Amino acid sequence: MMNLLRSSAALGAALVLALPSTLPAVDAATVALLMPNPTAVVGLNVESGKSSPFGKFILSRIRNEEQEFEKFIQATGFDPRRDLREVIFASTAGVKDHNGLVIARGAFNPVKILAAARAEGKQVTSHQGVDVIVMDQAVSSKAAGWVALMDGQTVVAGEQPQVRDAIDRAKSGARPDPQLLARINELASRNDAWMFSNNPGRSLTGNMPNRELNGIVNGDLFQSVTQASGGIKFGANVVITGEAVTRSDRDAQALSDVLRFLTGMIQSNRNGPEADRVATWLDSLQTETKDNRFRFTLSVPQVEIEKLFTGGRATVTI
Repeated sequence: MMNLLRSSAALGAALVLALPSTLPAVDAATVALLMPNPTAVVGLNVESGKSSPFGKFILSRIRNEEQEFEKFIQATGFDPRRDLREVIFASTAGVKDHNGLVIARGAFNPVKILAAARAEGKQVTSHQGVDVIVMDQAVSSKAAGWVALMDGQTVVAGEQPQVRDAIDRAKSGARPDPQLLARINELASRNDAWMFSNNPGRSLTGNMPNRELNGIVNGDLFQSVTQASGGIKFGANVVITGEAVTRSDRDAQALSDVLRFLTGMIQSNRNGPEADRVATWLDSLQTETKDNRFRFTLSVPQVEIEKLFTGGRATVTI
């Protein structure tokens, strides 16, 4: 069953695509499932991307004959290429704390999913009338994972305390925090994929893969960022935007200076086609500082993004 969520999240990340200038709002009931005051929230809008050129390109690279994937579809009745509409991930602390919550919206078949879970030997229980699949306990965690089938449109997954609390919020008729809902919809209305984080330096501390990156994260400049947000919008050009709120005007300017310095280093070293390609992408980088806010925008042709999947070869999507 956990394969369902992994497949859905991975496919959702690949299929966030070009939509109208104003995208649909995230459903208030979905936001109400999130824990209060999340440190980080990431969202993917999948629904309208399946008919876009980039969506067709991604789907063309998922082979139907892959046996495990096909078995999964047959067993659960869920094909993420067809049935997934939206994925939201939220957390209240660092990655290593195992306190994330994943909400997947789409078309689910609870009867087949529960039958598939039982066939795999998973325990099926319930909480407040909601069917729950108990997953294997994480090695570094004391809590088992839960996958809750809220209804035929919503699945919530995470460790038992987080999923239990999400069910309790839904059953109590809890309403989403107005500020959280407004912040999510402000980002979701402009981006196909989006994220925001409060105190990002604190969230990442100790979670970097090596000491050098941990040093950067723990540095004074990075720790000066109190909020960060960003998004990706796909189209003829893939537009990547980001904003950081810092402790002071000086910190915002320092962030801008560091990014421009790193960009300049990359652009001055165009040895080889790959380095030249990245340097060309950075030609479009625009930065802006206003008071204690730093913003950047980067635009990359969609065909260049496709080359990442094809080893540098251009493709024609019909």
